[in-house]
Amino acid sequence: MKGERWQTDLNSFEARAKQLGAEVISRDADGDDNRQFQQVQDMLKAGIKVLVLLPHTDSQASRMVTAAKAANVKVISYDRLVLNSDVDPLREFRSA
Repeated sequence: MKGERWQTDLNSFEARAKQLGAEVISRDADGDDNRQFQQVQDMLKAGIKVLVLLPHTDSQASRMVTAAKAANVKVISYDRLVLNSDVDPLREFRSA
């Protein structure tokens, strides 16, 4: 999340979310899978509605998807696949 591309993507995402009336909470785990999992758990406890996940390690991220699904939170896997998980198809998020 430190590179120019990630910051540009985040800025664009935040701007569009604001236009749509949504609040964005972002966290950077600095490449630590356990820290990322803890951050996801904290956001779930805070009541997020959708998790946009940029997994550090695709095989470790399935536990984050499982936790989100258990909390009835939709999950978008951004940029990288999350292996062995049930992320939501993008069409679930498009407005009619």
